[in-house]
Amino acid sequence: MDNEEKFTPQNGANGKEISFANIFYILRAHLILIIFITALFGAGGFAYSKVRKSVYTASVPVLFKTEMFNEKGGDGNSVNQVSSTNYLFAYLDTAVGVCKSGEVLDRANVYYHFYLSSKKDIDVFIGDLKTAYSEDVRAARAEIPDYEVTDALKTEWRDKFYTSSKVGTNYTSSKNSADTVVYFNLWVKDLNGDVAREMARIYAVAADVSLNQILDLGQGTAGLIELADKVSDVSFSSDMSPRNIIIIAAVLGFVVSLIMVYLLYLADNTVKGKEQLEQLTGANVIAYLEDIAEVK
Repeated sequence: MDNEEKFTPQNGANGKEISFANIFYILRAHLILIIFITALFGAGGFAYSKVRKSVYTASVPVLFKTEMFNEKGGDGNSVNQVSSTNYLFAYLDTAVGVCKSGEVLDRANVYYHFYLSSKKDIDVFIGDLKTAYSEDVRAARAEIPDYEVTDALKTEWRDKFYTSSKVGTNYTSSKNSADTVVYFNLWVKDLNGDVAREMARIYAVAADVSLNQILDLGQGTAGLIELADKVSDVSFSSDMSPRNIIIIAAVLGFVVSLIMVYLLYLADNTVKGKEQLEQLTGANVIAYLEDIAEVK
């Protein structure tokens, strides 16, 4: 039996070779399935966009006063600018951490409780806070009169309004001649856009007071942060539009349909044509029947 020719498939175990022509043929053969699954996922995304609750983000820009980091000499030039700049950004990184800490969150929760209890308009309440937080109070690193945050209040209102997952802080900087100008951005997320706006403004006040009490530069900390005074300074955005949800769902459906088509292709062990038969046998095929069921 040494001269007996052994049968060996030419292209893998099932003789399937995927070329661009094959890909086009496979996609065309399953076009209806692809369209159906993509449309099904798109419809699901549309339905989800209608029933979901949007999460809104309100952010407050806050100007960080950097005069103490831009000391001037008698000639008006900056003194040790490189060192002071490095010191500034090291301080800013620390300040960001403080703004996200439990100390600020607890304070913000208590202030928001004061706001709800006062039944005042948010502009009036913020104005009262800033008026009571005078330069003397700030310089003494003391609590705001009539709005003192005690340990008992922190415990009572902890995580009631503000949590670590709902707030965030970052900063950006730019050069203004020889000085560095820094802007904090404090944001709050909530299911209600108006509530998010109110909470963001109160969060900024809480951050200001806590930073003043916790961080000491050795030169006094009065006036570290100048809070935004106008409602228009509070930006507002939702997390994701219904249109984007539908697009993402449709794309996901299209990918899933392609995966299903590929799995169906792998599971199909029938011979589809002359070329595949030649790949399987390694021999030239002279003729073949397209559909044996049609032969009577």
